[in-house]
Amino acid sequence: MIKPTKTTFVIIFIMLIIIGIAGFCALRWYQSVNNFNILSEKYSEDKKIDNFISLFVNNMLGTVKDISFDQRLEMENSVRAINNQAIFEQWTKFTNSANSTDAQTNAEALLQLLTNALK
Repeated sequence: MIKPTKTTFVIIFIMLIIIGIAGFCALRWYQSVNNFNILSEKYSEDKKIDNFISLFVNNMLGTVKDISFDQRLEMENSVRAINNQAIFEQWTKFTNSANSTDAQTNAEALLQLLTNALK
């Protein structure tokens, strides 16, 4: 039978330290990838909101003519892409407004929701 020597214990200890460092590095790498994915998702959501705000401002505000079906469809698809139930419900309220006063109130509430979602 082979008797363990001091050198054997030192080698095993060093190997355990190396394995521990490798595990720690792998954990840190996983955390940084996870943080990157979270930031990437937030950026993607913000980009969708920014796109809808641009469409809304360009098509609805500052114009006196009615919007076309294609513009309405583009805005509808854009608000659906945001995938936020509160924003979509407010958009529905805005599009179903009975008069211009309701439309203005609902547009203001929609823009507040959109800007709060960007924070």
